[in-house]
Amino acid sequence: MRKFIAIAIALTAVFTACRQPLSAPPTGTGLVRISIDGISSQARTIFPAKPDVSALYYTYSFTKGGTAKTPVENGGVYTLETGNDWAVTVDAYLEAGHINQVGTSGAVPFTVTDSAAVQDIGVTIAPRAMGTGTLTYTIAYPDGLATADVTLVNVDTTPFTLAAGSSSGGTITITDVDAPAPAGYYDLKVALEDSLGRTAGKTDVVHVYDNMLTEIPGADWTFTTADFTATLITAASVTGLSGISTATGETPAPTGSLTPGAAGYTVLQDNWQVKTGAPDTWTNFTGSVFKPLAEYRRLIVLRAVSGHKFSGAITPGVDGGTASAGTISADVAMNELTFTVTFPATAGGIAKVPDPGFTWVDTTHTLTATAGAAIAPGQSITITLTDLPSPGYGSDIVWSLNGADVQTGGLTYTFDSAGKNPGVYAVGIRVKKDGWWYDSETTVTLAKAALVLDGYTGATVTVNYISRAADTGLLVGDGGIVLLPSAVSENEIIKSVQLGSNTHLIGRKASGAIKLKSNAAGALSFRDPDGGYTPIGSYAEFQLINTASGRAAGTKYKQEADLDLLGDTVPPTVWTTIGDYYNRFLGEFDGGGYTIDNMRITGSANYVGLFGYVDASGTINNVHIGPGSSVAGNQVVGSIVGHSEGIITACSNAGSVTSTGSYTGGVTGNSYGTMKACFNTGTVSGSEYIGGVAGYNRGTIIACYNTGAVSGMNATGGVVGRNVSGSIIACYNTGAVNRSIGSNTAFGGVSGDNDNTGTIIACYWKDVPGDYATLGVSNAAGTISVEKFGKDAWPTAATDTGATYTTAWKADTVGDGTGGYWKNPLRTYNASYYPRLWWE
Repeated sequence: MRKFIAIAIALTAVFTACRQPLSAPPTGTGLVRISIDGISSQARTIFPAKPDVSALYYTYSFTKGGTAKTPVENGGVYTLETGNDWAVTVDAYLEAGHINQVGTSGAVPFTVTDSAAVQDIGVTIAPRAMGTGTLTYTIAYPDGLATADVTLVNVDTTPFTLAAGSSSGGTITITDVDAPAPAGYYDLKVALEDSLGRTAGKTDVVHVYDNMLTEIPGADWTFTTADFTATLITAASVTGLSGISTATGETPAPTGSLTPGAAGYTVLQDNWQVKTGAPDTWTNFTGSVFKPLAEYRRLIVLRAVSGHKFSGAITPGVDGGTASAGTISADVAMNELTFTVTFPATAGGIAKVPDPGFTWVDTTHTLTATAGAAIAPGQSITITLTDLPSPGYGSDIVWSLNGADVQTGGLTYTFDSAGKNPGVYAVGIRVKKDGWWYDSETTVTLAKAALVLDGYTGATVTVNYISRAADTGLLVGDGGIVLLPSAVSENEIIKSVQLGSNTHLIGRKASGAIKLKSNAAGALSFRDPDGGYTPIGSYAEFQLINTASGRAAGTKYKQEADLDLLGDTVPPTVWTTIGDYYNRFLGEFDGGGYTIDNMRITGSANYVGLFGYVDASGTINNVHIGPGSSVAGNQVVGSIVGHSEGIITACSNAGSVTSTGSYTGGVTGNSYGTMKACFNTGTVSGSEYIGGVAGYNRGTIIACYNTGAVSGMNATGGVVGRNVSGSIIACYNTGAVNRSIGSNTAFGGVSGDNDNTGTIIACYWKDVPGDYATLGVSNAAGTISVEKFGKDAWPTAATDTGATYTTAWKADTVGDGTGGYWKNPLRTYNASYYPRLWWE
């Protein structure tokens, strides 16, 4: 077997050629011998020991003044012309014939004298970080960990693929022998966490060199349960902050020079920051000096070293300024402590200009934009400097935004809202006179929201919010835009808008632009289609669908934002179900992946849900009902659809669904069409035919799941209550299945009842202790293939080679669900892991 040679730190071997008696060199020449001092280290960690330099083969290339020379050689001694412009390059090889190069010296300059003695020119060989080397490794850690990540990534972020690990005796071992690897530097990281949240791990740098062996010895990378301890750090501090000032014109103290106050952690990050917005927005400061009217702080991040963790809330100690309470965030292998240090400024807590003794600065610098000027998203405003005396003033002008310079020169500055977050912005100007800078400032408020009206020409608009009184007297401005400056605060829901004598429910957070189309009197109508779909962005627009023309075949709608259907208001707003048995929805509704929350439906009606009855031509896609929703009715009740004969795809429900009668499901009450890639996490209850996803099925349900609690009196199942001549394929349930007061017939983990013509294929269920589902299907007629969750319970190519494996349980590889329904379902069962759909 070929002997492998590797490299290490502090190599000192010296190669010396065989020597023979030498005579004095001719006049004008000298004698030179090349001595190999060793093979150098290029980084801090190299495995394992150095190669024997005497076992290598070398070539020597001489130049004088940049011209190649071939000197006379006698027993390793070269006769060279005297002079100081000589250089030699030495290349080292593993094998004779100069095969498999392992290093080079580069050009080493030297001077030749006419001394009779032989001059020794020392040369150090540097290993080659190119080509391909050989890597061996052994990494071991306890089996059954909550988290076990092992990565070996090249500095150019190209991963090196580790061989698969094997389990034996409770230990996972990852090993490979003589694995070829591109030469270069690698980051090796092992990050482990046990079930108690304790961590262990190690990070290091691995170097692979051309034609050499790099070994990661198992003794250094074997972890046991004893390693899952950490020295707790209860106090932390840094020094190097004393004497720092943030006065205007001063240069920021250098970053990266802080010293940890104790062992166990290092300084990971150290940045100056400047306050750039209200109420507390900061960005990294890159200027050369501190600016006037700006606040500064130091952002510091400490990282615990291997074997240490920060414990609890820590207020770090500093030798200057005032430190904030630390925030501790952890990954698997180490913790990080982040805190800020603020400093006393020259005046009023912020850096200000020195007072030059003049008074004109307050009377001659006037900004025409008044404090509190507001604009909407997408708008801009121009600010002008006026009343500037002449001559000699205004030749040096600098405009700033939140303390950062944005424009040099000019008497005007245009504040553009593009790319900016809502909030209050400080616009400042500095003018230089007689060597002094004078400043003035105003503010611009960028509103969080705007109401964009198409067609309404009334004088005022009234806006009502859930949590406060109405904002009245808001004038309709240019382009029908109404600013909502009071909507800047977070979590404010616009309840309604009054246009003339018409009040329209909105149900939107006050963020972004809310668009409505109305006539001059304020009556609402659909906006123009966008990409073939009529946009739905408010409660009132959604209810416009509930007409004969709105429900008609060929209509297409798309939700454009999260909606709040106001079911938690006082008194609550009750949603009117769109369509029923006699007025069916025949169009297409795409929820756009947005959420519909706080939908409240009460009473004892039939065909109840967001939509009551979807006909065979109807489709519902990407609709998601939030946890604040509650739906109640008599029969045929679902969160999204009461009765569906169309297609439902990629929908979910997290709210509660309740009926006093039958045919009730988390997503739909009756499913007579096709339902794909949907799930329910909310509670579902009723009398008979009660299911987590659908109460009653005569269609096809593929790749759906339920995790919510389901309860009924008869024919109650985790996925479907009763399956009649329908198909349930590749679905699962982990929610409890319980009985209401009364009967206790037909309770199943997947389906309570399956008729003779029903089919259930490759479905799974969790046996929840104490619930009423003791079988996957209780009344098990028809065709049934149901498994209880357990080790190796997922379908595999070996156990299911038919259409179910290749389609219904296939992982999506395209990214849009066309390649499969799931993310990565086909794996060994783990009680903490259940499949998720491609769109989640």
